[in-house]
Amino acid sequence: INKLLKENSSCYKWRVIGIDNDDLTIQLDHNLVNFTAWNTWVESTGNVAGPIQVMKDLAEATKNWNRVKPLNYEYDTSGAKSNYDKLSCVNGECELTAKNLKISNVKARIITAEEIVGLTLQETPNSSVLKKWTLRNASIVSFSNLKFSQETQEEGNGNTNLSWLIENTTANINSSSTDNNFDDNNLGYWTLSPFSNGWRYAWKVTSAGELSFYYTEDRSFGARPVITIKKSEI
Repeated sequence: INKLLKENSSCYKWRVIGIDNDDLTIQLDHNLVNFTAWNTWVESTGNVAGPIQVMKDLAEATKNWNRVKPLNYEYDTSGAKSNYDKLSCVNGECELTAKNLKISNVKARIITAEEIVGLTLQETPNSSVLKKWTLRNASIVSFSNLKFSQETQEEGNGNTNLSWLIENTTANINSSSTDNNFDDNNLGYWTLSPFSNGWRYAWKVTSAGELSFYYTEDRSFGARPVITIKKSEI
């Protein structure tokens, strides 16, 4: 997979988050961007308008991935009564339709809250909490043994098989590393998803093993690229 990226010196580890026939959707195991806002809050206009800042920062970080195809992707959030209706990307040109805002040269996206919930539901197929989860009717999801079990919201074993979703999100991961992707203050990473009916909140994954929401302008979180490749390419 790393041959599809830019640098022979890079040795990234990826996790499969989705399979569709010959297509593999994969997520990097660490943040490629840290300390980015989902989007900045402009007091005079109330503009949060979708994941502008995080997408721009990720596009900049992946611009030299020359063998990765430009992003073709569509994500509809209108059911959440969010501040943007749809993210639509065609050949790397992405537009947030509700605000007519555009981001260019996009090679990768970030994971959605629905994908996190779907992965957790695979591990806990009988979870009544997760089966009811939608962007419109959303609640915090705990998917790691570091936090709580979904069913009871009490201390429990949780989903140990999903602990990889929070790899490299806690302090002092690699104190000898000079790679600034591993920063002591890295607390987690953003998803593409707005909080249901929340004009100033978005969903993120925390180092505690939790899918929860927070202020869109907070910069304690990062971005992990998600790309789709063909099985035949690896």
